[in-house]
Amino acid sequence: MARARSDGLFFLVLGIVALILLGLSFRTSAVDSMIDFKQVYCGARLLHENQDPYDPALMRRIYSTQFGESKIDEQHDPITYLVYFPAGLLILAPVAMLPWDTAAVLWNALILGSLVIAAYLTWRIGADDAPVLTGGLVGFALINGAVVFANGNAAGIVVGLCVIAAWCLDQERLIWLGILCLVVSLTLKPQDAGLIWLFFLLRPGAFRKRALQAGAITALLGLISVLWMGHIAPHWLAELHSNFAAWSGPGGNCDPGPTGLTAKTGTMEVITDLQTVVSVFRDSPSIYSSVTFLFCGPLLILWAIATLRSNSSRQLMWRALAAIAPLTLLVSYHRAYDARLLFLAVPACAMLWAKGEFEGKAAVAVTSFAFFFTGEIPLAFWNPLVAKMHPASGFMGEIETVLLMRLAPLSLLAMCLFFVWVYGRERRIWQEPILCSAGKGEPAPAGRV
Repeated sequence: MARARSDGLFFLVLGIVALILLGLSFRTSAVDSMIDFKQVYCGARLLHENQDPYDPALMRRIYSTQFGESKIDEQHDPITYLVYFPAGLLILAPVAMLPWDTAAVLWNALILGSLVIAAYLTWRIGADDAPVLTGGLVGFALINGAVVFANGNAAGIVVGLCVIAAWCLDQERLIWLGILCLVVSLTLKPQDAGLIWLFFLLRPGAFRKRALQAGAITALLGLISVLWMGHIAPHWLAELHSNFAAWSGPGGNCDPGPTGLTAKTGTMEVITDLQTVVSVFRDSPSIYSSVTFLFCGPLLILWAIATLRSNSSRQLMWRALAAIAPLTLLVSYHRAYDARLLFLAVPACAMLWAKGEFEGKAAVAVTSFAFFFTGEIPLAFWNPLVAKMHPASGFMGEIETVLLMRLAPLSLLAMCLFFVWVYGRERRIWQEPILCSAGKGEPAPAGRV
């Protein structure tokens, strides 16, 4: 076992080194280096100066002033259309007070630290059952984190903080840090952290208390930011809605349909939500969004019912998180860089693998498949390859397109279905002895396994 732990730790360290080297290489060579952070930096800077960050004209002006770029292609990369909520800008305001070079280095350090700490904590949990498997998965995920490091997207921080929060609350250590991590995640990217927070809210006892504390702090920050924004820009909500439309409209950078910029260019930063699959058959937002919600909604309800009825066993907690992580990436707009959220599935995968049954092999298969096809580096090789193919017309051509070019959401869907099934099945197994004991008049076991 000691040798296996050493091998697993080697893969983890290898991933950390690759993340640093590749991240710095991409950071210095890419023409759009730190492009995502530039947007939020400019928006938070405008807010700090009591100007409207949701006004594209003001964003274009400060963007040109800061980075000397007078020509901005708004149609293909509407970088000056800010889509972060006011609470997120409030959190980022202290960073925006710094000069650009200092702020960019600090932001990269936060991304690196968040991902590395999250990977290490994930390895510590999974190494008790399958150290080599855990080290290989988290190391592979870290290597692909080089892209989010170079782009400076807030997902690099948020997904790491979600993992850190889960570890703190599970281990009942540094509770204040876990709550703080949840708060920052919810304010910056609620679409990433929202269902993770919901899990802790549905759990009984101390978990629910911590979730309520994090929710109350987040709501307070949201209220302060909305009041501040309302004073600066009374029409900020309508402007934000317009900015969302600019990003996700037909042919836009975030359009999940086949005419969207991401689908046409075959970029490595694929959109992972299920809308991208449904849109191949019917490119209508009202249809592919409705189908996605109708499909993911029952899965979320089943998962929520199982969570409400589950006991406090540690194994069940990580099975629940393994189910909700891919569902988060499927139900609403996400890209490949958000997929580091799958760190949360590694402990459950390791626990199932250690059992040595069919479920363990299946867990490794679906998890590895999802890690691979949501990894930016594998996609950088896969997408250009399949882009040269010409699917047939008609329904069979649409099937071929899905099977070749929508493997990220398909792999996440397979992973989600598997872990929802395992979670529901295991919940009944863990509950059975409790119900039987209660029926015999014996006290139900307390505490976590």
